[in-house]
Amino acid sequence: MIAIVFHPLGMTPFVHSPMSEFCNQYINLENLDDSELKKLSNLILNEEDVDCCIQHIEKYLLGRLTAVNYNYKRISDSIQLIKHQPQVKTEYLANEACLGYRHFKRVFTQYVGMNPKEYSRIIRFQKALYILQQVPNMEITQLAYTCGYYDHSHLIKDFQSFTGLSPSQYLSSHNPYSTFFSNDCRLNLIRQHG
Repeated sequence: MIAIVFHPLGMTPFVHSPMSEFCNQYINLENLDDSELKKLSNLILNEEDVDCCIQHIEKYLLGRLTAVNYNYKRISDSIQLIKHQPQVKTEYLANEACLGYRHFKRVFTQYVGMNPKEYSRIIRFQKALYILQQVPNMEITQLAYTCGYYDHSHLIKDFQSFTGLSPSQYLSSHNPYSTFFSNDCRLNLIRQHG
């Protein structure tokens, strides 16, 4: 099995459909109307050597790479702002992107697959999981504050929404895991709480 994992915005240069069409969907390659992608699929299915499969995929992706346009750069910058300032308002992101509020939300959704508010919720939750990996005994109120939640009840609500469990239920039955944040975040956490 070979899997290709794209980061936010990663798939946008290769597909000419809005990412919102792919959000929370399992997409079978056969259902996409893309003859080049179907050729790639057949090449991979008939290839026994994994290295050759990877070369076919790389060749396909490099051939499809389109020029990055202004909106791509704007949304990429917005994603970085959200990652580092999880409480950032959509109005602020729109202003920073030099786009009107509605137009910004539409472009963001087209490129990322969800609106900025939904994306921010996921980032905050990913950060909570990442921090719990590093500092498993952190108090829930401190965790909420560190991750950009307004209070611990919002964190609890997201835990229940994303996992179906409260934080204590989740932690008693799962090891938190997230690779979204870099080692820089880990080093800061160790300095603050270690």
